[in-house]
Amino acid sequence: GELMHQMWRRKLPATDVSVVGVVGAGLMGHALALEFARAGYEVRIHDESESQLESVPERVRNTMSILAEYGLAEANDADQVIERITCTRDLKVAAEASQFVIEAVAEDLSIKQKVFSELDAICGPDVILASNTSAISPTALGNATKKPDRVLVTHYFNPPYLLPAVEVVPGEETSRETVEAA
Repeated sequence: GELMHQMWRRKLPATDVSVVGVVGAGLMGHALALEFARAGYEVRIHDESESQLESVPERVRNTMSILAEYGLAEANDADQVIERITCTRDLKVAAEASQFVIEAVAEDLSIKQKVFSELDAICGPDVILASNTSAISPTALGNATKKPDRVLVTHYFNPPYLLPAVEVVPGEETSRETVEAA
């Protein structure tokens, strides 16, 4: 009970990350935005679908309500969590102020590589670019960028707000600092 509550409420290890970008507002994307916002991060979530974005606050509120029913969140935390999440159809708005960006789009290498190439052009050299993929190589994603040392997979278990586990998978060129920060 209380130990689990503390696990879900803890802030991630201290890094220079204050803003997290999430690309994709589907099942995993909105859940990742929820988790980062619950941990105190400002989140900018991107999706090309206006309807996906418009439903993020309601989906977050519904999930927070379920968590509160089980004693894993406070019912009145939903408003604060939602306030930390900015929804945008503009990838630049989602990514340019972020220090950590996680992609949660379709499990298709060409789509993911396109996203990573676009993120590479938008984000500064110190930004970590992560994918929530369960099957695609982080090396293949890093190859779509000019900074493969800052690319890795962070595969969250589903749903991340109930299963606080994540596989961190470096690519061939991913730096130790990137792995440790992730």
